[in-house]
Amino acid sequence: MWCYCNYERMRRGADFYLLQSNSTYVNSWSALQSLVIITAGYLQLYFLKRLFKTKPAEGDKPRCFKYCRLNTHVPVLERFFDGGDTKADFRLKRESLNKLLELLHQQRRHGWGTTLQTLVFLYWLACGASYRVVSQAFGIPRPTIHRIIHRVADEVMAILPKVVALPKSEEHLLQVGAGFASLTNHQAFGKAVGAIDGCHVRIKPPAGPDGQCYKNRKLFASILLQGICDHQGAFLDVFVGYPGSVHDSRVLKNSPIYKQAKYPPQGFFLLGDGGYPCTEKPIAIMTPFKNPALPSTQRFNAHLSKGRSIIERAFGMMKTRFRAIFLQALEVIAACTMLHNICLGVGDIIPPDDSQEEEEDDVEGCNPGEAVSGAAWRTRLCNQVSALQDVNQDHDYIFHPILKKKSFIEINRLQRFVFHMWCYYNYEQMRRGADFYLLQSNSTYVNSWSALQSLVIITAGYLQLYFLKRLFKTKPAEGDKPRC
Repeated sequence: MWCYCNYERMRRGADFYLLQSNSTYVNSWSALQSLVIITAGYLQLYFLKRLFKTKPAEGDKPRCFKYCRLNTHVPVLERFFDGGDTKADFRLKRESLNKLLELLHQQRRHGWGTTLQTLVFLYWLACGASYRVVSQAFGIPRPTIHRIIHRVADEVMAILPKVVALPKSEEHLLQVGAGFASLTNHQAFGKAVGAIDGCHVRIKPPAGPDGQCYKNRKLFASILLQGICDHQGAFLDVFVGYPGSVHDSRVLKNSPIYKQAKYPPQGFFLLGDGGYPCTEKPIAIMTPFKNPALPSTQRFNAHLSKGRSIIERAFGMMKTRFRAIFLQALEVIAACTMLHNICLGVGDIIPPDDSQEEEEDDVEGCNPGEAVSGAAWRTRLCNQVSALQDVNQDHDYIFHPILKKKSFIEINRLQRFVFHMWCYYNYEQMRRGADFYLLQSNSTYVNSWSALQSLVIITAGYLQLYFLKRLFKTKPAEGDKPRC
């Protein structure tokens, strides 16, 4: 019995030391395995971070995208505050921006400054981008971008009557009339003090049966913008809001300028296309002859078309400059007309895009009874246009008409080439900005995902160590002393 007891005690001791050795081995191996996994995760994070790290150019300042008011190193704001070209980002020259900031000058005790809010609004208006893109470009939260854009739009609407206004003096009227006489190349149109036309602004139609009312004759949803401009293309009056299916003449009859007979004064007239009636009262509108058969009427229509085309050019310049005019609210469209006038006032002129579709003259929907009221005046103007004029003494008779036409064509081609180069430059700037934000987004994504992956690996190693330790843990028998 004594031998058997000693043998049993020796066997139990051997089992104890074997279990203790196995536990030590498992603990050491698990710790080493966890260390290797953590090191591998750290190296993976390090090399991925170096892979997506963008090297700044020489002379670049460190960029921070936390709070634009405290940090002006955001690319858009950096170009603005460093005196760079602002037309690539905001479609406005610095002179136009300064004029707008002068009109919007307000003392704010809190919140974002007037300059920053105006830049955000103009960037959104020029690029036609979503709130998310503008938020990434300026480093400002998206809800704040939404509030800024609506706040600045309301402020612009408040100062709209100061910029888009009718002539108030007789000298101004005579100046506009002289400008239209120069455009039409005939002194008979010296009493023309404006050109009127309608413009279709593409929108997203509302849901339901009312959405069909917004489809125009070109089968896309739009709202109508009625504008009156002077000889330079600056808007004198705008009226916006009617669906695209409504005829131009009906929009005119429901506009305040027609109901109140505010403009033009007596003795002056506006130039319009075939979509408007030729009237003398309550406002005078001069329209071309329909189906002209006589040479005199054809000559009259040609001169009138030269003067009336300025309103179409104004619409084209506005749509080319401000891409956000599409799919936006009425206040934004009116704000674009005001910004267009500010740009023209400081000489910031942009050629209209050739891709903009030209509006066709409306010839249907006019009331023949109303067209008779201005027929006598139009006939007198037609006779004046057909009458002989004094020869201009400064005329160059040596300059052949064919050579003149060729030079005009070459100038137009040169202007188109310059405009396409400018568009390509803007596209390249926007593409570089998009690539920069894409790299930054990828770097943030890789950092976050690598950190999460390392955390999962560490947790898995810890759980593996814990369960292996519990697997080899033996429960002592009853009466045994705790072993150490």
